[in-house]
Amino acid sequence: MEHAKMREISDKHFPDNFVIQIYQGYLVDITQYWQMFPAAKKAIENNIYAANIKTIAEKNAFMV
Repeated sequence: MEHAKMREISDKHFPDNFVIQIYQGYLVDITQYWQMFPAAKKAIENNIYAANIKTIAEKNAFMV
């Protein structure tokens, strides 16, 4: 049950944003921070793979 909820949250809110700002410039890398939470770790790992990262990087390169 927890894995399904975290997968939905991860897919909806963090499909391409793994570093988030939480307060006045404080940044959190959720791939590192969520390591202590098994359901969250597994959910975010589904979005982190080489092809996805390459696509995100290419989109960001064209935005600049």
